Amino acid sequence: MKAFMINMLFRKMTTNGLINGGMNLTPDEHMCWSEVFAYSKLGPIQGKVVPKFIDAFMVKSPKFTKGENMAIAMSYVKGGSVTEMCQELGSDKDPDPGLWYPIGLEMIRAVYAVHQQGVAGFHVRDANMLVEKLDPPVSANDSDSCQSHSRYAIKIIDFACASSCDYAHGDGGPIGDQQEAINDVDDLALLIGEICGTLDRIPLGSDIYGASRRRSEFLKWVKKNHGQERCVQALWPALETSTYDDYTPWIKTDSLPNILRSLRSKGDV
Repeated sequence: MKAFMINMLFRKMTTNGLINGGMNLTPDEHMCWSEVFAYSKLGPIQGKVVPKFIDAFMVKSPKFTKGENMAIAMSYVKGGSVTEMCQELGSDKDPDPGLWYPIGLEMIRAVYAVHQQGVAGFHVRDANMLVEKLDPPVSANDSDSCQSHSRYAIKIIDFACASSCDYAHGDGGPIGDQQEAINDVDDLALLIGEICGTLDRIPLGSDIYGASRRRSEFLKWVKKNHGQERCVQALWPALETSTYDDYTPWIKTDSLPNILRSLRSKGDV
């Protein structure tokens, strides 16, 4: 018998939520069933891009004082924060050697892979993207695109707010409603900005602490070196808006008085 580890997700669940075909579902109950439904659509990429779904069942947990809870069991994911690992590799510092670029590329591939299974609207954020360093590197298939060897694996977790969509990227281009998928890519661009050093929504073309420039240079690298991959072709229209050629320094309001005093002391103003 093989021993294995699992992750357990508990959400509050009551039998009242099953009345009238689920019309009385509470928010927590709705998230439970959304997660189960999402994993049912993500079967082909379970264990690769998302954890393996094991089962969902009702349990009584000491963490809750009354009622039953829905437990979702999935395979154990031992990865860590993408932001922390990327910043350990210098993503938020200058000069940026680009050591974190393979992780960023795997993030793009992972989001694309989920979309191809008809799931969108999930939370693309640091807490829901776990990265694991592989030793040795393994061959990764870009969901019917080209082969690559990666030292990192991305696992996306938490599909409680995800929704079903008919979006996919076929040979003739995008198919179906794209809005939910575009929202995911916008969130991905924000997460890459966080990885590069800021939580702020960066003004277009502004170089706040170099974060927008580092993000832009990463995306240009992706386009130049992996532009033939379908994941890049599909997500590029949204990601391209975060690329720039000219960077204008952005002065924070609270720094302006100090800058003016420095200029006056030099006789420049």
